[in-house]
Amino acid sequence: MHKILAVIKVLFKTTIRKYPGFFILKIIRMAVSIVMPFIAVFISPMIVDEIVGARDIKKLIVLAAVLIGSEAVCQIINDMCNNFINRYSNRIDKYFSILIGRHVMELDFQLTEDKEALEQIEKARTGMEWYSGGVHGISDQFFYFFGNLFKAIGFITVIALKAPVLLLVMVIYTFLNALFVLKINN
Repeated sequence: MHKILAVIKVLFKTTIRKYPGFFILKIIRMAVSIVMPFIAVFISPMIVDEIVGARDIKKLIVLAAVLIGSEAVCQIINDMCNNFINRYSNRIDKYFSILIGRHVMELDFQLTEDKEALEQIEKARTGMEWYSGGVHGISDQFFYFFGNLFKAIGFITVIALKAPVLLLVMVIYTFLNALFVLKINN
């Protein structure tokens, strides 16, 4: 585990130093992905209230336009971030390939025929390109985790403020489900 963390630290430090915009775009994409589901959560009830209540057509049109427009803007920002992140990812992968190539060229002559040294180089290439997905693949896992954590906290907060009984039912259901799964596994 220590080696993995050391490798991730080197990958991220090198990427931040060489391409700082990569992580800024990842943060923007994470923020947009957090905001997107809450747009419908807050605007849809206002639309329903308006349909059930006063039925003011102008207000309904404005609310629908705000809902559609804000979701469209968020999706456009998300798509643009994905596009630029993929471009950065390609550059980063090429940069690390160059670094690995430089390291290979600087090896002592006797190591160029050492099977173990050559396997280490191939493991590095395979790990960067295939297993981990490189910096992009590793960082995606971190950003998805934190994005989902923020979404869960947000949804729990909204449910606790707007429908506390529903939260109680969800907690009881989760507890009972965990008990059933535990008994089935035993």
